[in-house]
Amino acid sequence: SSPSFANFRSFMMGIYGNPAFPNGVVYEGVFDDEPQFFRGVTAANDSVVPTIDNLLQLTNHLPDNPLTETLKEFREYRPSDHQYWLEEVQRRADKVGVLAYAKSNNTSAVLYMENMDKLRAFRMMHWNFVKEYIIKYSPSGVGTGGSPIATWLPNQLETTMQLIMTIGDEVDLTELNEGEKELYDRLMANAESQHKILKREVEALSEKYGK
Repeated sequence: SSPSFANFRSFMMGIYGNPAFPNGVVYEGVFDDEPQFFRGVTAANDSVVPTIDNLLQLTNHLPDNPLTETLKEFREYRPSDHQYWLEEVQRRADKVGVLAYAKSNNTSAVLYMENMDKLRAFRMMHWNFVKEYIIKYSPSGVGTGGSPIATWLPNQLETTMQLIMTIGDEVDLTELNEGEKELYDRLMANAESQHKILKREVEALSEKYGK
C-alpha cells in the first residue's frame, strides 16, 4: 500500500535535507572527519532521460535556478563512464545544432515537437506517480534525493512543455500537410493545457510545504 511505501522511502533518504541528520554524518577516518551531506536515491540518477535531454538540447533551456543546479549535482553521482557519455552527447548535439537544424524546416520542427512530447508524457506520468504515492502521504516537502518535492519534477516538466510551445509558435502552419497539422494541434493542446494545470498544482503544493 502507499503508506507502506512511504515508510520504505525512509530507507532511500540520503543525508542532504534529511531532518534525521541536520549536521550531516561523519565517516570516521574518511573525508578528514568532516560531516558529509550525500543525497539519497532519486530517479534523477538515471542516464536514459538525461541522454534524450542532451540530444534534443533541452538541457540548454533549463532555467538558471537552484533546481537546475541540483540536477547538475545529481549527475555527479553517476559512474564516471555515464558522466562522460552524457557530456559527450551534449557536446556533439551542441556542435551540430540539433534544435536549430530541426527548426530549419516546418515538418522537422513538428517531428522534433513530437519527440519532445514523448518526454512530456514520461515526465507527466512520473509527476502523477509522485503525487499519488508520495505527496499524498508525505508531510515532508523533501524528496529522497533531498530536492524540494513540490517543484523539483515540475522544473524539468515545465521546461519540456514550454519548449514545445515555443517551437510551435514559430511553425508556419501553411507549410504543413493535413496529417502534420493534426499532429501539431495535438502536441500544442497537450502542452498548453497541462502547462496551465501544472502551474496551479505547484502553487497549491508550495502553499502546503512552504515556498
